[in-house]
Amino acid sequence: MWNYYIKDESGAGYNIEMTGVLRNGLYRIDGLNSYNWGICKIDYVDVDNDDDNIFYRWIQELARYSDNIDTVRKILSHYMMRAQLMYKHSCFKHEHEVRFVLYLPRHLARSPKIRIDYTEKKGLIIPYIDMTIPVKEIARSITVGALVHFDDARDGIATLLAERGYPIGEEDVRSSRMPVRF
Repeated sequence: MWNYYIKDESGAGYNIEMTGVLRNGLYRIDGLNSYNWGICKIDYVDVDNDDDNIFYRWIQELARYSDNIDTVRKILSHYMMRAQLMYKHSCFKHEHEVRFVLYLPRHLARSPKIRIDYTEKKGLIIPYIDMTIPVKEIARSITVGALVHFDDARDGIATLLAERGYPIGEEDVRSSRMPVRF
């Protein structure tokens, strides 16, 4: 799935379902082969259940280093940085989400093949890599978030897709069955 959520109170959002050839399409992106990337399946955890809570297990493991708080801080920061990409609360398990993750070592950040840009979100500076993914070849359907006027959204999306040559018909534009979430 490829998600786009609008960060406001409207509940508008779009989810584009991709076919299984996403990985093959990504191999054709110039310069990407030389970096460590992957498509990972999200692990849904119940943060209220200590047996299922990965963070609780990490803290238990780190308790062995309690005499050196700097070591604990570094290890926990490393785990948390990676975990934020791979874990979501179990209440979102119905999404069956996968994510495309690109690990770019710091020493490669100045590579002429990949340009790192920055954006601001809620006061944080977020690095990102702007890349073209061959969506036309791999898009299969679009699910529209919980909008008040779904018919208008469906018609507009279907028209846009047809004008731009996407192989997705009006019947492949659906309304989400999930309620709005913020």
